[in-house]
Amino acid sequence: MRVNLTLAAMLVVLSLAAACSGTDCMCTSSGGGWATQAPLSLGPRQEMGVAAVGGRVHVVGGFDGTGQPIATVEAYAVADNRWTQRASLPAPLHHVNLAAVGGKLYVVGALTGTDFAATGTTLVYDPATDAWSPLSSMPAGTERGAAGVAVLVDGRIVVAGGLRAGISVADASVFDPQTNAWSPLQPLAVARDHLAAGTLDGRVYAVAGRAGGVLKGALEVLDPASGSWSRKADITTARGGCAAAALLGRLVVVGGEGNRADPNGVFHETESYDPTTDRWRTDAPMQTARHGIGAAVLGSLLIVPGGATREGFGAVAVNESFEYR
Repeated sequence: MRVNLTLAAMLVVLSLAAACSGTDCMCTSSGGGWATQAPLSLGPRQEMGVAAVGGRVHVVGGFDGTGQPIATVEAYAVADNRWTQRASLPAPLHHVNLAAVGGKLYVVGALTGTDFAATGTTLVYDPATDAWSPLSSMPAGTERGAAGVAVLVDGRIVVAGGLRAGISVADASVFDPQTNAWSPLQPLAVARDHLAAGTLDGRVYAVAGRAGGVLKGALEVLDPASGSWSRKADITTARGGCAAAALLGRLVVVGGEGNRADPNGVFHETESYDPTTDRWRTDAPMQTARHGIGAAVLGSLLIVPGGATREGFGAVAVNESFEYR
C-alpha cells in the first residue's frame, strides 16, 4: 500500500510538471479558499454596487429577491461578522457603478427601473454623516451602468464600458472627486457591459464582460500617464456579470454568467492575473456560483456578497469570502 501511494504521488508530481513545462503554461493553484460569512441582513439582492470604506464592505442598491430595483444600503464588518443598515440611496438604482475614494463612496452612473434605462447619476456617501449628496452627473450621452469601475492612485475614478439603451459600449470616462468633474478617456478596444475592473500598481485593468450576449475574455489595461488602453492576456474563462478586485498583487476575478456547461448558467470559477508575467491562474472555485455580484477587499479577505445563483433573476443573500493561504 505504501509503495502504491508513493508511486501515485510521483505520478501526480510528474503530471503537473509536464503540464507546466511549456512557456505558455496556464498553471493551476490549490492555494486560497472560500469561507461562509453572515448573509445579507436585508435579504437577497443582485446587480448592486460593492465597495469597501471605513473598514466595512458596503452594498448599494440592486434588485431584490422579487426582481424589483431597491435603494437600500448595508455595510459588513469582518470583526463581528455583522451587517448594519445604512442610509438608502435617494432613489432605487441597479447595476450600480460604485467606487471608494478618500473614505467616501461614489456612485458614478447606474441603470434604473425594470426597463434598464441608463442614468448619469453621481452621488457621494459620507459614512461619518450617513448621508448621500448629489454631484455633477455624467455628461449627456455617456450615461451607463453595468460598467467596470476602478480608482487611480490620484483618487480619480475610471468607469469603463457599460450598458446604455440596451447596447454594450466601449466608452471610458474619469471622474475627479476633487474637482467634481468628468473627463473622457480613450475608449476600450472591446465594447462590453457587465465587465469587472480593478487597480494594480497604479494601473486600471478591465476584464471580461459581454456584448450582444457574446461573452468576452478581453483584458485591457489603462496607462494613466498616456490615458491609453492596451491589450493583455485574455482571461481563461470568458464571462459576464463577474466581479474583480486586487488582492496580494493579483487581479482576482470571480463568478459570472453565460456558462452553457452549467444548468443554471453561472460560473463558480476563480481566476487571478499576475501583471508581472501577464498570465492567468486558476484558484479555488466559489462555494456558491453566482453572477450579478461585486467584490471588495478587507484586510486579507475578498468579500463577495449577494448575487444570483441562476442566469437572469435569482437573487440570494449569500455572503462568502476568499483568502490566499
